[in-house]
Amino acid sequence: MNGWARAAIGAAAVLLGIALGNQARTGLMIRAELRVLPQEVLELGNRLVRAELREAALEEQVYRLRREVSALEQAAAAQQPKLKTLNRQLQNLKTLAGLAGLEGPGVVVELNDSSAPLLPGQDPNELILHNYQIAIFISELWSAGAEAIAVNEERIVSVTAIRSVATTFMINARRVTPPLRIVALGDPDRLARSISRRGGPVEFLQAMGFPARVSRAERVAVPAYKGTFAFRFAKASRAGP
Repeated sequence: MNGWARAAIGAAAVLLGIALGNQARTGLMIRAELRVLPQEVLELGNRLVRAELREAALEEQVYRLRREVSALEQAAAAQQPKLKTLNRQLQNLKTLAGLAGLEGPGVVVELNDSSAPLLPGQDPNELILHNYQIAIFISELWSAGAEAIAVNEERIVSVTAIRSVATTFMINARRVTPPLRIVALGDPDRLARSISRRGGPVEFLQAMGFPARVSRAERVAVPAYKGTFAFRFAKASRAGP
């Protein structure tokens, strides 16, 4: 077995371990609240893991094909001046749509569930992060001038939805579990001041016992959006832009 194959098997083992950990975490919630038999929970969890692995493989294929198309577009444009101008405009539009990976200065926000012990009679939901809390951070970062944002390597675009599912999140149809790492490109000082201000989202979570940390960075990377854009009802206006 060559080095590449060993590395691939190792990476697959790590992903499976993470997936099984997530499965166990959610399984406890299902058994406690829905009273489903352990064997049924295990089977549902295994089916979910297989479906997520297939979905991840398809997303990677879409991302790879987009990169190939982009390379062909640039190669074709280089041969003709008019096409070169059109391709430059196309690449700019892709950047605005979130279909291009970006890098530059910014901030990194690290969040996690509360580590405080559950008190008698306390609602467990008070100790876990919720989607509205993540949405507040994202909204604050956009308002402070962020130019691109990703949560655990999931790019935030116009069609992104963040939903709470038991103790996990669904972001761009991908299941994500804490700890969360929010990366935002922009002026590091301005972004950090906005979310760390008195009464801001960082102080709010810390006051509730949630770990929340913000750090400035000279260079951070935000990946391209790997999903698809499907508009069933919206159409371009005939009146123009």
